[in-house]
Amino acid sequence: MTKVDSKIMSVSALNHAIKLAIEPGFGEITVEGEVTNYRLQASGHEYFSLKDAKSQISCVFFKGFRAGSPIQIKPGDKVVIEGDISLYEPRGTYQIVVKRAKAAGVGDLLLKIHELKKELEALGWCDPFIKKALPHFPSRIGVVTSPSGSVIQDIIHVLNRRFSGFQLILNPVKVQGEGAAVEIAKAITEMNEYDLADIIIIGRGGGSLEDLMPFNERCVAEAIHKSHIPIISAVGHETDFSISDFVADVRAPTPSAAAEIAVKEKQALFEKLMFYGQSMLKLVHDSLRTNMQKLDDMNESLDSTIWQIVREKGIRLDGLRRQKEAANPIQKLKFHMERCQNFVKQLDYIIMSKLDREAKKLETMANLCNSINPKKLLKQGYCIPFAQNTDSVIISSKQVKSKDEIRLLLHDGQINTEVK
Repeated sequence: MTKVDSKIMSVSALNHAIKLAIEPGFGEITVEGEVTNYRLQASGHEYFSLKDAKSQISCVFFKGFRAGSPIQIKPGDKVVIEGDISLYEPRGTYQIVVKRAKAAGVGDLLLKIHELKKELEALGWCDPFIKKALPHFPSRIGVVTSPSGSVIQDIIHVLNRRFSGFQLILNPVKVQGEGAAVEIAKAITEMNEYDLADIIIIGRGGGSLEDLMPFNERCVAEAIHKSHIPIISAVGHETDFSISDFVADVRAPTPSAAAEIAVKEKQALFEKLMFYGQSMLKLVHDSLRTNMQKLDDMNESLDSTIWQIVREKGIRLDGLRRQKEAANPIQKLKFHMERCQNFVKQLDYIIMSKLDREAKKLETMANLCNSINPKKLLKQGYCIPFAQNTDSVIISSKQVKSKDEIRLLLHDGQINTEVK
């Protein structure tokens, strides 16, 4: 310890003497406590106190040391800091000059995850350019999760609601606890080795950071990276992020959302086909309504023409009658009466021909509408074959082989049969 002269000292001299006496005696120390009195200066330096139940000590975290810190210090955080004891002479107070800081307890797990993420990013495993595109129409959906949890039920519920006719292949695993990460990685590898699915969903429900740790292990990240089958990672709740989320081809906020993403394109196509079908039906109805309205208009026009002709003929007949009364020419009267009768016959013929042509047009349009009705085709002796295992339409004989079970859809039901 530095010897203090017995003479009268200045404050600066005393503080300097205390500094020389205290600092060499401690060296680098490690302290755990709760952050309080936090201040971030414009210079980038952090000032705070570290406290426990009985006392507290001042700390300073200079910008140069902060740059490499894995955590952002906040008031109320429990942290473990490493640094040196130092006496700040202008105020005569001692403090810890922090060199390193990490979260206490759970902070070790966060630090482990942070370091693994940095390693995988350096390897390029998280690069968006290597992400595989999801298949547009997956028929086999693989799921790696617990068989007894709510996750698998949520996924099945969403898939049934959004698009039926899929095959779900569950590879059951533990999703927490010792050995869970190895099981998850093995399940992903098996899915790829035996080509069991078009797309894979891995995940579990919410939980603590410790519960989610199997999805933060390197073996799981490696299995995801090596998978040739696209993978959706759905771990925990929307605010949870895991290593599997960063390595997978797509990250879903929840398992239910993962199921919706898996069949998104398929559902979109189905909705588009439904829209086109409804549009075609509307077009046919609109065409019928338009032609029926045209027919009504033509009938009204024809009625108007007939009445115009009748009025004109009536006027001429009235003129003839007056001429007859004036001159009483019997033969001439007969001649005009015969002409009038011929006009009436011609008018009847014109009317009937017009009605007959319009009726044939209407019949042709009705036959056209009926001809494009799929149900009518089935009634004419046709049927639609479906593969029993995939429930998809068979459009080629090459799609079946002997003893395959198929389903035939007829207009009044269906028949299950076997290919001979």
